[in-house]
Amino acid sequence: MRLDADTDVELFRDRAPLLLKHPDHPDGPAILGLYRGDLCQGLAVSAGVAFDTWLYVEQERLRQTFRRVCEAFASAAIRSRRAEQALEPLARLIAVDPYFEEAHVLLIRAHEVANDPHRARETYDRYQHTVRTELHAEPRPAVRSRYERGHRGGRSLPREDMVTLPGIMLHILDWPGGEPAILGIHGSAGNAYSLTALGEQLAPSVRFVSVDLRGHGFSDKPSAGYGIDQHAADLVELIGALDLRRPVVLGHSLGAAVATVLARRVNAGALVLLDGVVGDRAFRENAAALVRGWGSELESRRFGGFAEYLEHWYSESRRAYTAGPEQWIERYARYAVARLPDGTYRMRALRQALEEEWASVLAADGLAELRDPDPRVLDAIRSIAQPPLTRRRAAG
Repeated sequence: MRLDADTDVELFRDRAPLLLKHPDHPDGPAILGLYRGDLCQGLAVSAGVAFDTWLYVEQERLRQTFRRVCEAFASAAIRSRRAEQALEPLARLIAVDPYFEEAHVLLIRAHEVANDPHRARETYDRYQHTVRTELHAEPRPAVRSRYERGHRGGRSLPREDMVTLPGIMLHILDWPGGEPAILGIHGSAGNAYSLTALGEQLAPSVRFVSVDLRGHGFSDKPSAGYGIDQHAADLVELIGALDLRRPVVLGHSLGAAVATVLARRVNAGALVLLDGVVGDRAFRENAAALVRGWGSELESRRFGGFAEYLEHWYSESRRAYTAGPEQWIERYARYAVARLPDGTYRMRALRQALEEEWASVLAADGLAELRDPDPRVLDAIRSIAQPPLTRRRAAG
C-alpha cells in the first residue's frame, strides 16, 4: 500500500523561498506554522549509522531553513509595526537554536515594539544569562545599553550570517575591524568557532571572517564535493559575495591545504598557514593516519549531554588551559555538537566530508603551490617568512 500526499515538511520547504523573497507576505505566519519541529521527531529505529546520519542532515537542513525564514519574517514584521506576529515564531526559533544571538535580539525588539516592556526585560535577562554563562561573552552593546547601566568588560559575539552561493550556503562569523580582512579556514571536523581566539584578539584592529566549510558546522551538507579544490571554489565565491578585497588567507591544519589552493585563485594579500597539512607525501600520510584514528567516531559517538562532550574534548586534547582559553574552547564546543531529538549530542561534522578531504590532501601537492606561488602573493609570503625585527629594519 502506498500513500502519495503532501506533508508539512514538504509544504514548508516549497513555500519557504516565497517568504525569503517577500518576508512581508500575508501568508508568512501560516508558512512558519508548517514547521513543527525536527523531521521524524520521536522516531526510534535501529537502522545503523548511515540512516542516523541521513536523518541528522535532513533535520539540520530543515532547522536552517526555519532559521532563515523566521529571521527574515520577524525583521519585516518589526519594521512594519506588526511585531506581535513575530513573537511566537521567534520563541520557537530560540528553542530550536538557543545560541543564535540574532533571534534573541529580534525577540527583545519585538516585545519593545509590541509595547510590552515586562516581557522585553524578561527576554533580555534570559539572553544575557545565556551569552555570559554559556558563551562567555557580552550582550550586544546597543541592546545592553537599554537594560543595564555602566559598562562591563568583555567582547561581544561576532555577527553570524548564512551566505547563499551558487549551489551551496555557507555559515560565517564576522568580527568587524580594519581592512584588509583575514579569511580564516578551520581544520578537520572543525567549524568557524575553532578560530574564535584569533578573531577576538585581532578585532577591532583587523576584520576577521571565519567560515564553516561545506559539511561542517551550520553550512550546507550536500551529498558530495568535499575535496580541497571544491572548498577553494566555494571560498572564491564567498570572497566575491562579501566583497573582500585582497584578504589575508589563513588556514589551520587541513584548512591550510585549502588556503594554499585558494591563494592562487584570488587576489590575496597574504597567505598564513597554522600547523598546516602542507608537506611531502610521507608527512601528509602520517597526518591522515592520525585523523583516521578518531574519524570513525564522528557519526557513531553519542554524548549524554554537553558536559560529557566537553570532558571528552579535554581528555582528547591532553592539555591544561588557563581561564581565557577555556572560555574560547567551551564556546567552540557549544557549536561543535548538535542536540538530537532523543536528547543526546553528536558532532556536527560528517565522516564523508572528513574522508573526502583527506583523500584530496593526499592526492594534492601543496608544496608545489608554495614553491611556485602566484606573483600576487609572493611578496606577502616572503614578508611573513622574515622575522619581525628584520621587517621593521627593512621598513625603516
